[in-house]
Parts: sequence; C-alpha cells; structure tokens
Amino acid sequence: MLTNNPLLEKHFRKKKSTSKRRELLAIPVMTEAEAETWLDNHIDPADQDVFYGEMITPFTDMNWSYGVTLRQGVKDLLYAISKGLSVAEMKQKERVGGDPNIDSAVLDLPDDEFLIEITKHYYNAIWGPNGEQMSDLGRMENHLFLLFSLVLVLYLYGPKIFIATLLNGIYCQESWRRLILLTKDWDVKRSCGHSVLGYSLLGLIIFNPLYSLSTPVMQTSFRSLVSFFFTVNSLFRVHLTLANDPPTMDFEEGYFSGFQGKRVDHLAHLYGFVNGATLPSFIKLVEKYVFGQK
Repeated sequence: MLTNNPLLEKHFRKKKSTSKRRELLAIPVMTEAEAETWLDNHIDPADQDVFYGEMITPFTDMNWSYGVTLRQGVKDLLYAISKGLSVAEMKQKERVGGDPNIDSAVLDLPDDEFLIEITKHYYNAIWGPNGEQMSDLGRMENHLFLLFSLVLVLYLYGPKIFIATLLNGIYCQESWRRLILLTKDWDVKRSCGHSVLGYSLLGLIIFNPLYSLSTPVMQTSFRSLVSFFFTVNSLFRVHLTLANDPPTMDFEEGYFSGFQGKRVDHLAHLYGFVNGATLPSFIKLVEKYVFGQK
C-alpha cells in the first residue's frame, strides 16, 4: 500500500498501469510487414547488411556457419516484442544482471536506438573476430573437427555409409530452418551453423559403434580402438554441450522452437542426432524392401 486512503491508492495504481502501457507501446507490436518498414526507416542503409560471423551457403540461403546481418538481428528482437516482450523489460534485465561490458549510455537511449545498439554489441561479443562463443578461431576449429569426423566415418563405416551420411546431413541441414518456420509467424534467423550435420555424425557414432566392423570393439585392432575412442569423444561432446548450455524446454513459440538453451539450438542438435543414429537401420530397410537384399 502506498497510502492508507483507498481512493488515493486506486489513483496511484491507475497511474502506474498507464505508465506501464506507455512503456510497452514505445515500440508498438507489429506485423512482419510493418517490421520490415520499421527496419527500412530506422537502420542506416549502410548498416542494413553488416554481417556478424561467417556466411557459407553451399546450396540455398541456409547458412552452414554461424552469423547474421544486423537487420536480421534487430528483426528478431521486433519479433520478440510482437510476442509480448517490452524494451523496458530488456533494459531492466541488462541493468540488473546483464552484460557488464555494456556501456550504461546504451541503456539510456530511446527504444529504437537501443534495439540497434544492443544488437551490434551482442553480435560483436558472440560472433566478432574475438567473440566469446564463436570467434574466427572457434569457427575454424568447428570446421576442422567436422572434416576430421567425416574422414573417420569413411574409415570406420566405408563409402556407402559415408555417402549416405553426407546426403542425410545435407537434407537435415537444409530442411531444419524450414521446419522451424512452420511454427513461427515471421521469417527470422535463417542460420544454425553446421550443428545438424555435426550431430548426425555424433548420433551415428554413438549408436552404431560396431557397424561394419569385422571384429568386436573389445578385441585388439587399430580400427576397433579408433571406434572406441571416437565413441567416447562423441559422448563427451554431447554431454559438454548440454552441461554448458542446458535446455529450457520452452515450447511457447511452437514445438520446433522448444528444447532451447540460452545460446544454442538444442532441438536442431536432436534432429541431426536422431537422423544419424537411425541411418544404418534406415539403409538396411531400404535395401531389404526396395531392392530385395537380405
């Protein structure tokens, strides 16, 4: 109670509610078309396509690395606002327990300028040349590990599984964002790196360590030893990812947008993982029922 007088208390509550509504309406809830117009009017044309991260698009507009344009990043925040998040809440969250490296002056900017500047800050911090999550060096390490894993799949499983893994990985990679868009109102963030392909390899390795091996894994052979350590390493990578960024199981934006961490799209990992784990069984079923092989 701000006062013992019920009439005055009612007056104070009404003023507080009105103030909150004004905060929420500082940037209004928009449709996607209105957001596109807002972006045209508020982001400098020279900055519209400024890219943070790395772009690799071997087949369609799906980025096989990690990165996003400034326009796409701000549009993602406008989408969050359309779902009920206010800029005032974003600012308060940053003031209380946000990134200590954010200049306090940024938090005092008008809402439209704040959205643009906070997007620049976070994408530089995450995907810039020395980004904490996916720096230039981090991306190179990811690319090399993916290439190394593919070579090991060829060595352990043979050319048939290797080719099937590549085709399956390409399909999963290119289809994932399309599945996401089925449950989203707007087309935002068409990037998830090559995590889908990478996790399809981990699923294949963890669930099929003896596939095509002529000797049991416990017997002494270099090939079996490689299979054993590759499986252990794959288990470690999956555990490390989930431990460092546990999923929140938030399905408010649709089931294809749930199971997310704060930084990582875990459902994309699961999508690739399941496809990789079931790939040898799928190949056997096709060979048996389509080509009549035993």
